Amino acid sequence: MKKILFLSGILSFISLNECYSQKKIREGVAIFEIGMIKSKFISSQGTIYFKNGNIRTERKIMGENEIKIYPKDSNFFYQYYEKDTSKIVEKYQYPSQIDSGCIVKFSDETRIIAGIKCKKAIAFFLQDNDTLDIWFTDEIDGKNQFAFNFKNINGFIMEVKDYKRLLNTNIIGASINKRRVKQKLFELPRGSKVIPHKNIFIGM
Repeated sequence: MKKILFLSGILSFISLNECYSQKKIREGVAIFEIGMIKSKFISSQGTIYFKNGNIRTERKIMGENEIKIYPKDSNFFYQYYEKDTSKIVEKYQYPSQIDSGCIVKFSDETRIIAGIKCKKAIAFFLQDNDTLDIWFTDEIDGKNQFAFNFKNINGFIMEVKDYKRLLNTNIIGASINKRRVKQKLFELPRGSKVIPHKNIFIGM
């Protein structure tokens, strides 16, 4: 079950406008697609903004723009809807990185994905008897939010492949654009009412 929740939100970054492998990308915008989502109410496409380790994701849910903010070096992330007049912001604590239901092992295998050098990790989900290939990179500054679900994955997850192909979970193409991003995008709306919640398994 946790594997399914995770895959509902994970990203794959598999094409770049330019090759930025010579130095870390510190800020930019990524457009992504989620292969398993097929619903007129939930968009299969979304946007992620990143700047010096801070993350902001945007995605249409029931016609509304759902926003999540992941501050750098924080144990919490925040979720709210852009046009919510109540200004309620939900605050979630990151889960412990891994539990007994998932085992992560690292491979020496590397791969170039759209000009970015990636490393391989393999996640074994014991409850579902399933295995994922996870490709991630440290060439983008900061650790993306999905990596917090897996022990010792310190970087941006670039691609995920499900061996069993359950629920059409293989990730499809997206793009990353290196450009300046305003710091204001990573701040909560003025006058927000923050409501804390228990730990959850992080998706998108």
